[in-house]
Amino acid sequence: MKMLWYGLMANLAIIAIFVTSWTHAKDWLAQHRHRGEPVAFGATMGLGAIAVMAFPVELSPGIFFDLRATLMALAGAFGGPIAALVAVGLAAPYRLALGGAGAPVGVVALLIPAMIGSGYWLLLKRRESRGWQLFSLAIVTGIASASTPLMLPAEVRMAVLTQVSAPQAMLIACALMLSALALRQDDRRRVLMQENSAYRTIIEALPDSLNVKDPEGRFVTANPATARLMGATSPAKLIGRSDADFYPPEVAAAFAADEARMIEGGEILAIEQVVHEEGGKHLWLSTLKVPLRDQNGEIVGIITHNRDVTDRKILALELERSQTHLEFALAQMTDGVAIFGADARLVYCNEQYRRAFPRSGPLRVPGAHIRDILRGAMERQEQLGIDDIPAWIDEVESALFRENEEEVHLFDGRWLRVSTRPTDDGGSMVVVSEITKLKQAEFDLLGLAEQLKQQAATDGLTGLTNRWAMDQALEAELQRTGREGLPLSVILLDIDWFKPYNDHYGHLAGDEALRVVARCFAQTFRRPGDIVARYGGEEFCAILPSTDEDGAYHLANVFRGALARRALPHAESPRAIVTASLGVATYGSAERRREAAEIIARADEALYVAKSAGRDRVYGWHPRDEGVQKARPSAVQGA
Repeated sequence: MKMLWYGLMANLAIIAIFVTSWTHAKDWLAQHRHRGEPVAFGATMGLGAIAVMAFPVELSPGIFFDLRATLMALAGAFGGPIAALVAVGLAAPYRLALGGAGAPVGVVALLIPAMIGSGYWLLLKRRESRGWQLFSLAIVTGIASASTPLMLPAEVRMAVLTQVSAPQAMLIACALMLSALALRQDDRRRVLMQENSAYRTIIEALPDSLNVKDPEGRFVTANPATARLMGATSPAKLIGRSDADFYPPEVAAAFAADEARMIEGGEILAIEQVVHEEGGKHLWLSTLKVPLRDQNGEIVGIITHNRDVTDRKILALELERSQTHLEFALAQMTDGVAIFGADARLVYCNEQYRRAFPRSGPLRVPGAHIRDILRGAMERQEQLGIDDIPAWIDEVESALFRENEEEVHLFDGRWLRVSTRPTDDGGSMVVVSEITKLKQAEFDLLGLAEQLKQQAATDGLTGLTNRWAMDQALEAELQRTGREGLPLSVILLDIDWFKPYNDHYGHLAGDEALRVVARCFAQTFRRPGDIVARYGGEEFCAILPSTDEDGAYHLANVFRGALARRALPHAESPRAIVTASLGVATYGSAERRREAAEIIARADEALYVAKSAGRDRVYGWHPRDEGVQKARPSAVQGA
């Protein structure tokens, strides 16, 4: 009986040795990252089976058994089919080498538990095994192994079944259960180690400070970021020390008070605090303190997470100051400013913007749509010069999202310049400036410019158009009448015997005589299109658009009659009054080629003929024929 227990203890010891050896070998393989783990595990279990078979248990004379099935089942259950094949491949040749009538059955006794274990491994699909699953594996393996004697010869079958099967099944099941639990626990240990290693790697790589203190505030563990924050050379330098060893007394006391309050209340503490370091440097920290509890719920430490938010805090303070300065500037500036979102709704406006529109100002509040604001402004008749209101609202809304400038005339006479600029977020900024004084100055300048233009085009003595302006007008009328197929006539006038008049009466009287003739000339040619000019000295010119030769003759003689009725005395003239000679030139409707120099030259030739014919008359220009000037005399000539 004593030998029986020695044999059992030897088998169990062998199993324990090889299972333990595997756990150490597996750690070594993991460190060196070998990929042959299933093969190594199968080889270990196969060698263990050989060792077990080398020390069989003798139940009675000639009847032996061992716990080889335990190791075969472990190989398949924890290493998979590959490990099971390796284990069987090592143990089966040894069993065959032992010989005996039960050698084939002994090999089968190796295959059956290996197959059961492999099936168990395939069913789990690498999931962690549970207790009832291991128990089932142990029972099935024990029963299957105890049934192998059925394959023995009949003369020994009954003896083995009655003496070996029950103890063998029970011992295999128990040994397998214990070994499987040991391997599962080792796998859990290894998973925990991997997780701890991953957590440690993550914690050490964190840029934020993470540490654990005991209830007295002494550091238990810390990551490198904590060491950098505390000014320590390494995390190890923090262990067993407290904040008082690194911070000024008042700062450390504040930290300790926070932690004492958190331990007393047992709640998570989240604060943002500023740390005043030596040298006047300020450090802003976002701190989270969490109580660390044991299995009984008692607080055994403090987990602290510190994030340096100094840069963010400085940016926030600068942004706050900038916003304050911006609000002050917007409140003090004279221009109105408004910001509209991408949906055309008002997002922001200063008070100057509302005051710029006194009637629709109450409508200009954040959230108001631009169309509602414009519609309200029109209902209150705030803006002048809008005829088609719906089209105007559409145009203003469209212009809101592009660069645009518009001048607005309000009901109270003020002028505003409204400038819009699109923003990067799809909205728009509107700047409103009052330009009433600028607009008035613009109007004044325009009036002055028109006045100067008039002065530049007017003869200072007579008030008629001057020579320069006449030349410009003649060019324009020649092009227009030629393009439209209309006649155009030009009349040149020269006061008769004007030099003797000046010599007799003096230059002042001569200037007055020029003014009298100019008024008479202008009163005769006063149609809207007629242009009357002082041509130079005592010469005058009339440009008569849409006037043919007969019309020009008629008007010229009307002028002669009007001047004669003035009866301006002229002692040096044969007529005893001031008279004038006139030359007429005309482009007919059919003439397309028209030149200013040519028609002036024709009128001048006709004037020369009139003066040569005795003055105080009207002559028209006609083409020369065989060297003889043909001029049409006036129907009414002076006496």
